[in-house]
Amino acid sequence: MGIVSSIIERPKTAVEIAKVTNIPISTVYRRLQFLQEHKMLKTSGGLNKDGKYFVYQSKLKTISTFFDGSNTLISVTPNLNFTIN
Repeated sequence: MGIVSSIIERPKTAVEIAKVTNIPISTVYRRLQFLQEHKMLKTSGGLNKDGKYFVYQSKLKTISTFFDGSNTLISVTPNLNFTIN
């Protein structure tokens, strides 16, 4: 499971993403930053007893790539099931 697929159904913190994907936390943060810069994530944050936290949810449900020999076609389906505002 990748980062984007792990946050389609419900938002997760970076630590939760690292646990379910078995990706090192430093890599998760770096990839989340890239996804945020390209406006592919919805982010929400707040405070709890441990300090600040952020949760991330994918704005994309699927991305498909097709190659017909001379053209590359990309199909993107938005994620309309946001659980964070």
